[in-house]
Amino acid sequence: MKKSLLIILILFPIIFSCQQFKDNQKKTNKEKQRILEDTLIMQGLRSGIRYDTIFLDFVFGMKELEVNRKFKNLKRNGKIYLNDENNYCYDLTLSEYNKATCTFNSKYYNNKLYSLSLMFKSDGYFSNIDLLTMELQIIFMNKYGPPDVRTPSILNNEANNYIWIKGNRKISIQPALDIALIKYEDLSIISKKENESKKKLIQDKKKINNDI
Repeated sequence: MKKSLLIILILFPIIFSCQQFKDNQKKTNKEKQRILEDTLIMQGLRSGIRYDTIFLDFVFGMKELEVNRKFKNLKRNGKIYLNDENNYCYDLTLSEYNKATCTFNSKYYNNKLYSLSLMFKSDGYFSNIDLLTMELQIIFMNKYGPPDVRTPSILNNEANNYIWIKGNRKISIQPALDIALIKYEDLSIISKKENESKKKLIQDKKKINNDI
């Protein structure tokens, strides 16, 4: 009994130290990826190069009316369709036994498109989110090359986001619990919105200081 206790007392600090080292390594890698993402975003914005044409030929800067008209044209041409919930849908064949269906979400700044999200759900024999994410990643890698950045997903603790950054365009695959979210974002508008939020926060703090 005493021997067992002694072994435990000796091994526990070693095991704890190893686990702590692994945790610190993970934190360091996460931080490196975040710094890399920030650097690539800054470089992309400074380049002044714009890549505004995105999925299905939607274009950053389109007015909401133009986006709605585009959806109607795509439906008329058979590229997309309306489901029972009256949402536009797009079907994507991933492999012989697996396909996925996505719905859309668009965001606007001053009535101009700056973000288009595709929410993919597996619709085949294999509905595993990891497999869906992997197959989507392969499709995007075939066109855009390896991801520029891999960051931890806030939507799924066990997975990574895969990110491609070029000029003003950011594309990300974000695995969630039951969907894979693909986002196309105009970084020039994201940056502008962030700066506006910071200015508003400073103004609000000044107002509070004057009020109290």
